[in-house]
Amino acid sequence: MCMVKMYKAIHSYSGRKGGSHTLPINNGDILCVLEKTNDSWWLASNADGKIGYVPVTYVKLDHKYDSKDVVLQSVDRAIAAVYASAENGRLSDQQQSLLKKLTKHKDETLTSMKHNKQNHSKRQAPAPPVQCTITPPPPPRSISLNQETALSQPQQLQSFNTSVCTEGVSKAVEEFVLEASHTETVSLKTQEDNFAADRSNIVVGIPNHLGEDLVHLVQEQTKLREGRSRELVASIAKMIGESIPSISNVMNEIVEVLPTAEIMSDPNIEKLGLALANLTEIKDDAQQRNWAIEDDKQKITTILNDIIESLSNGNKEDCINELLKDDCQSVTMLTVYHQMESRVSIRILVLQVLGVICSLSTKFISALLPTVLPDELVRDITEHCDDIQRICFSALVLSMVFSTGEPVPVGYYDTVGEKFIGFLLKCIENGLEEDSQDQVGDIFVRLILSINLHFLIPQDNLTLNAVVTGQSSTTLSEKIMLLVNRGDDPVVTCEANDCPPPHSVVKFLQDIFSRDDTAQSFLYTNDLLVLIDILTRNISDLSPGDKLRTEYLDLLLNVLKRSSYHETKHKGNEILSVLERIRDEDAFIEDNLQTNVEFDKRIVNIILQEHKDCLV
Repeated sequence: MCMVKMYKAIHSYSGRKGGSHTLPINNGDILCVLEKTNDSWWLASNADGKIGYVPVTYVKLDHKYDSKDVVLQSVDRAIAAVYASAENGRLSDQQQSLLKKLTKHKDETLTSMKHNKQNHSKRQAPAPPVQCTITPPPPPRSISLNQETALSQPQQLQSFNTSVCTEGVSKAVEEFVLEASHTETVSLKTQEDNFAADRSNIVVGIPNHLGEDLVHLVQEQTKLREGRSRELVASIAKMIGESIPSISNVMNEIVEVLPTAEIMSDPNIEKLGLALANLTEIKDDAQQRNWAIEDDKQKITTILNDIIESLSNGNKEDCINELLKDDCQSVTMLTVYHQMESRVSIRILVLQVLGVICSLSTKFISALLPTVLPDELVRDITEHCDDIQRICFSALVLSMVFSTGEPVPVGYYDTVGEKFIGFLLKCIENGLEEDSQDQVGDIFVRLILSINLHFLIPQDNLTLNAVVTGQSSTTLSEKIMLLVNRGDDPVVTCEANDCPPPHSVVKFLQDIFSRDDTAQSFLYTNDLLVLIDILTRNISDLSPGDKLRTEYLDLLLNVLKRSSYHETKHKGNEILSVLERIRDEDAFIEDNLQTNVEFDKRIVNIILQEHKDCLV
């Protein structure tokens, strides 16, 4: 039974600005509700076929327009609108999902109409004549008569009625029924034989590989995945079959020979879009913000948890595409809402959402960098030292925002500058009373490493200036040595892009040993010897062309140039052997790695020419 109903708008609703999920409506509009998504929002289409979500409280069931014909026309307009909105003839995943729902509703409506029509067309057998006790049997169901028989029936019935009580009526009735039944049986058998022969000929003409060829053709033209391509071919074939009934069996056979693998649309993406639309409505509700008429904390918490769940469980590529819509409008909305929201628990949830978004793609980090978010996070870190959870989430998200090393607005250094870095260093060295597990210290180190990625010239490096100005860097140096020994980069947030930033720990040490005022004081002698061991091991183990090997060689050059290594010459012969091997290596290297190998040899030659005496 068809579940689609017609509703009437009882209030006007402007919809989400710039969004593609909500549907603007005017008071009095007739809507076809396609899906009752949740208690607050329903998926509907208007008279123009446009589809989107509408608030439940803005519509009312209207039985005046709730006929099957009106519903079917509304669904057909919606299907046409979906195809018309396709870019370059390609349907997005969301459009394909909508199309499947609309096609299902159309099938249900047609089935319901056919069922009602069959029930209405059934007639009772006529009452027997009063003058006679003999009643001719009703004609068999679903039997077609030829033209001659059909024309002769009224005359025979009239003759029968006029002589119904005369002698020989039983014989007349029997002959009439036998003649009609024989003619109808022959006609029915002939039609069935012709249909079977025609259908057999059509099926034989469809190659088994046609379905696979069609799917591959759609893949090549649209760049869709195999499952999406199959879904598109099946939808088109089904629509053609419904529009041209004479070839519907051909279209059904084509669908049957399609590859069986099918990828269904991800419901998490629809859930994500709806949750973002809900949060946007809350952000734009000026009355609720200025003079709250209800406690919406639980509602907002549920929405934010839905966003986190959708981003975590949904297809990564689909989530990225959803968030990239309208120039990352949803991401920008989250930063504005974080700034507006005063309740700490909700602000922390928003930061969790932003953290998940940053882990998806560096595109979102680039979108967050010039927003008001960094200033807000710095303020939270410096003004709320007693709230460990708030500090940790704020510092973690801020480290993600700065993790790419891309240029930042000049004005940022007034906020994220030497004074702020000095505050972080002081917290690392002295600790916080409320931080019994030293969570803040580790996160602050990660934040310092990410901020340091943005300084390219050592002499202008505000991080190094803060290290020199600070009274001590003992705890910081210990944590840095632990990180360099592990080899992991704590700042890496997501998969590297085309131009990934350098290893944050190695770059920090490169900068430390690029200035005399930091090279001599940052590490104790024992820590320096441990660093030499780590560098020797990593340079020896890494393959030719590896970018990280180049960074380690550059760090070794700075250590030999400005540290007190010449006093100990720790593992000098082993280092010399590794350098000579790199100088003489002539292995086959891919073209894209050849540049790194040339840099390696250039650094090795400089070390052997200028600092060989330190090694022997």
